[in-house]
Amino acid sequence: MAEIEFKRRGTPLWLVLLVLAVLGGAAWFFVRQRPEAPVAQTAADSAAAPAGSPAAAAPAAPAPTGPSVNLARFADSASLPGADAEQRRYLSQAMRLMADVLQEKAPTNGVQQSLLRAVADTLAMADTRAERVADLTQLGFFAYAYALNDAKVDDGKLSTAASQMQPNVAVGRQKSIVDGYLRLSRDILRGVASKGADTIPAPRTSTPTPAPTGGDATPATPKSGD
Repeated sequence: MAEIEFKRRGTPLWLVLLVLAVLGGAAWFFVRQRPEAPVAQTAADSAAAPAGSPAAAAPAAPAPTGPSVNLARFADSASLPGADAEQRRYLSQAMRLMADVLQEKAPTNGVQQSLLRAVADTLAMADTRAERVADLTQLGFFAYAYALNDAKVDDGKLSTAASQMQPNVAVGRQKSIVDGYLRLSRDILRGVASKGADTIPAPRTSTPTPAPTGGDATPATPKSGD
């Protein structure tokens, strides 16, 4: 009987095993070289940080913002300068901040808001005469006071302060009036100079009259006909 020869076709088994071994070694190498997960590292750092350290402290709350806060900060940190050009820039910025406050506190008083912005633009112009600065400043102060009084935010204090301005006097000579007006506005917006701030006196308590010592403490009743 003739011998039949069988031949294996396809890839040899040893070559397949060799390729699998190489791929497994490469996978093991990359796994060993991979860094640790960021979440696990962050958790480890938080656990290692001592209590009260900056890393463990809670994030600070954001600082308050808004037109009223901005005007209050301006009144706290700034003051009327001495040079004419710097005075006009300072007052122009103050008028813009005051207009923003009206937009927040008195949104229906659009006329006063527009007037304050117009005054701010005029003060910012280089050709604005120095003798007009005090007049424009008082005009802006009165418009601001009227709007806040109309919105029940003020009760006339700002109008009284604005009336102290003298239009025919250089604004540099009225520094205390300008700065005082802005600080008064700051206090009103912060609620310090609120309406009805007068202290109510405590009620008086009557002191009882001590009973007389010795003798009969009961007063004698007058007899009829005496």
